[in-house]
Amino acid sequence: MANYTSEQYEKCAQTQKKLFEDPNYRAWRTSINRQIMQSPETRAKCHNQGSFKKGHIVSDEMRTKISQATKIAMARPEVKAKVVAGNESRKGKPNPAHSIYMKQRWQNPEYRQRQLEKWMVARQVKPNKTEQRLMALFDKSNLPFRYVGDGQVIIAGRCPDFINTNGRKQLIELFGVYWHPVFDVALLKEHYRQYGFDLLIIWDDELKDIAKILRKVNRFVKAGGKV
Repeated sequence: MANYTSEQYEKCAQTQKKLFEDPNYRAWRTSINRQIMQSPETRAKCHNQGSFKKGHIVSDEMRTKISQATKIAMARPEVKAKVVAGNESRKGKPNPAHSIYMKQRWQNPEYRQRQLEKWMVARQVKPNKTEQRLMALFDKSNLPFRYVGDGQVIIAGRCPDFINTNGRKQLIELFGVYWHPVFDVALLKEHYRQYGFDLLIIWDDELKDIAKILRKVNRFVKAGGKV
């Protein structure tokens, strides 16, 4: 590939701008690009090139250039009318292709994990009053469990409330009697079991008897999670 100077690049850019001012040339160039993009090989190549840009940070200078170019394009009545018409035609209509694409992406465990972590951070989840009481009890009793219900730990789409800090694969969930039906327990235990974790459920009404909770958690720790 030839190495062009900045002056040569600028000259080429100005030439292309003048050419695209001609509606006939613009229509011809657009039709050619569409024909090229219909090729499966070209689509695959673009997709692979795009994958290398994941995590790429756009500079402030480039953001400014993109913003200015968009404003110039939207100042043209025919472009603005086309964008508005496209938006109006899509209102209230699902995009089947996009839906299929997103379903495929959510099948990827790594993508699902990243999205859930972002979602938890965006929600700014904080421990509620009942969870704070349990946190204080664990700290006071030197029990090896840390609150991670704010999204610090996500296991295959599930975010536990507490995790063992001594290296054991043990989790604790604080359930509300009103909000959680009993069958949730078996489903959640089976979910975590698939990833090697043992789970202990503490119900919110059990907090009335602190001694009972301490015995329950200590048995869970000593038994290696088997309670």
